[in-house]
Amino acid sequence: MGALLNKLTSIFQNPPEAPIVETKINRRALAHAREVLKIDDTKYFNIAVAGKQNAGKSTFINALCGRANFERGDDIAEACPLETTRKPKAFYASRFPHLRLYDLPGFGTLDIHSDNYLDKYIFNEGVCAMYCILLFYESGIPQEFARFVKEAKKYNVNLAIIHSKADQVLKNYHKNDNPVMFPTIDQEAANRVVKLLLEVFEKKKQQPEYKLFRNIPCFVISSHKLLDEFGKKQYNGGADIEEYLEYQEQDLLQFISKLKDIEKIENDIRKEVLTYMHISCIQQAKFISRKWMQTIQNNNNELPKKKNSH
Repeated sequence: MGALLNKLTSIFQNPPEAPIVETKINRRALAHAREVLKIDDTKYFNIAVAGKQNAGKSTFINALCGRANFERGDDIAEACPLETTRKPKAFYASRFPHLRLYDLPGFGTLDIHSDNYLDKYIFNEGVCAMYCILLFYESGIPQEFARFVKEAKKYNVNLAIIHSKADQVLKNYHKNDNPVMFPTIDQEAANRVVKLLLEVFEKKKQQPEYKLFRNIPCFVISSHKLLDEFGKKQYNGGADIEEYLEYQEQDLLQFISKLKDIEKIENDIRKEVLTYMHISCIQQAKFISRKWMQTIQNNNNELPKKKNSH
């Protein structure tokens, strides 16, 4: 994972090539994100971490920022069972100068069932100014995810589903639920957990209400694994071996590393569209000009000719 970390460090040494593309749909929300929430999409790749409370979001943020859950301070994401985040809060890591991680309020914090909740949530939390949103859950895909994805896709935001706390799932399977299938806790067992949880996700995507998930990647991870990995903490024997096993942390980091490529593709497309629009306008102007010239010519031909006075 060291090579991948170095790659991320290299990628986020520089700012985005261009800010988020402004459209008729996102113009008002983007202005709110930039002017009121002070989300800077010209200097930073902004990634939002959202989802249910107590789903491993804070541990993930602290891992990428190189901080421990037990530390305290304004730059530490609080990892606790009570959701305290009421507005988007930015976290940064010195190793990634142009990356900002935003901890969004958990879906369980406010009234998700109100008709305009998601519209307000997406507007108030600056979702449209994010290059990517990571939706965290730990057990069963929340029903709110389907509604959130539907609204977020209107803004053309990159999305990924994160099944977190895979280490805890493995531990529970081994201890309580399925000791026959998981007699030991080792890397092979971790691989089986990943396979099992991804199969559950694939089945979920076949349901009509989750059809928008079909083009969204899902990663099974342990935030504690990332915390240990980035903190260079080695397993020295003990009861928590499941935290040191690999799940899909590398795949998730690889996905994040490709955001730069996605941004470049989007900018190239934007340039092509603008070029096409420019050429199209010129062609249209020429066409209109020709039509007017033809009309003038026709009118001139229809005018009665002056008789020769001689």
